[in-house]
Order: sequence, then C-alpha cells, then structure tokens
Amino acid sequence: MIRMMKLKEASEQTGLSYYYLRKACLNGEIVHIRAGNKFLINMDWLEKHLNEQGMENDGRMDQTS
Repeated sequence: MIRMMKLKEASEQTGLSYYYLRKACLNGEIVHIRAGNKFLINMDWLEKHLNEQGMENDGRMDQTS
C-alpha cells in the first residue's frame, strides 16, 4: 500500500524542513501529487531516495553534487 503524507507530516517524520520539502516538490526532485493546493508525498519513495542520496555522499546529506 502506498503511504502518502502532506508536507507537514512528512517534515515531522523525516526531520527535513517543510520549506525544503516544498521546494523539492516544486523543482520536481520529490515524487508527489497535488490535491488542490496541498502536496502529497510518496513516503516510501522519499525514504528510498534519501537513503540512496546518503550512500552516494558517504552518509553526508549536506554535500552537493
């Protein structure tokens, strides 16, 4: 079953800021759908994406590619 969350919920669960997640959605960096003016994020995809990004950067999330 697909887990979808609003930005605020995703922010609380991941520790990422609401504004970071919103900007990533607007830039097409995070898989999401829009329901009116709300963004719904696929949490399974987000967790996988964050884990892969961390492995590419040797665990450091603050590096830029």
